[in-house]
Amino acid sequence: MRASPLQLRHVFYTKVSVLRNPSDVKEPRQHAMGFDFEGAKIGAKVGTALRKGQDDDPRDFVVNLELLIDSKEGKPVPYIVDIGVVGVFNVLPSLPKEKRQDLIAVNGASILYGVIREIVLSLTSRFSAGALTLPGMNFEDIASTNRVSKSAGAALGTKRAASSVGTRKAAKKR
Repeated sequence: MRASPLQLRHVFYTKVSVLRNPSDVKEPRQHAMGFDFEGAKIGAKVGTALRKGQDDDPRDFVVNLELLIDSKEGKPVPYIVDIGVVGVFNVLPSLPKEKRQDLIAVNGASILYGVIREIVLSLTSRFSAGALTLPGMNFEDIASTNRVSKSAGAALGTKRAASSVGTRKAAKKR
């Protein structure tokens, strides 16, 4: 086993909101445990930024991931989820420079999604509808569309540095 070329140094939340879906509270339809996300809409925004002064040899990055599940479209979900998280990452110098941008966008977003999955599971485990485990997601499609901003502060405001993963349906593999 060897170290990953991408190392997470710090994580912090920019927003955390997990609420019971009001329509589900009035007429409880389902327990959240084992919820099937097929047909539900999950929106995500990913922003990446480079630490100032590292244009020649980028090694320190900030990745911002915002996740929204609100049942306005698609299948109703037991909870309304709106969470933002920022990760500070370091890339090992052994990774070729031309591979760093895609690695930070795809793997950074994937790591942060795991952080969000864990907090949603933890918080919802104390709600009456029960624990909700978010589905696994694939962020590979953002590799070619996401471009790293030149300043780490830009990733904190997703409007300036974000590449939208878009609203997507979580589908089961068959």
